[in-house]
Amino acid sequence: MASIPIGGQAMLSTKGNPSWPNVAAFLYGSGTSTGAAFQNLVGLKDNTITKYLEGVKSQDASWVFLSLGLPKSVGRIKLRSSNPMDPPLIDPNFYSDSEGEDIEAMVNGKTCLRQSYYSKQV
Repeated sequence: MASIPIGGQAMLSTKGNPSWPNVAAFLYGSGTSTGAAFQNLVGLKDNTITKYLEGVKSQDASWVFLSLGLPKSVGRIKLRSSNPMDPPLIDPNFYSDSEGEDIEAMVNGKTCLRQSYYSKQV
């Protein structure tokens, strides 16, 4: 199993309740990486990530991955057949909640992280 060296993690509350975060951010340093570990972990095609990393090679750079902790959207998993070797049919149904809370939380999380990246160091 592949692993990714995570440089940092942040738990964010986009609803104003710091005791109950709903978005997680994972920071991954990429200035010296080819991205192969991440690419293999998520099953992307060869060189998909490499083209994005070319511009930051040997520079201070990082990627931030956001994850919604308590999604309102509900996906579905169905068996394709009675054969246990057949992969299931998966519909994650991302960002489909009727109130739009999932996408709002992710946008707010991205905005919060962007502000922290551009803020002056204390």
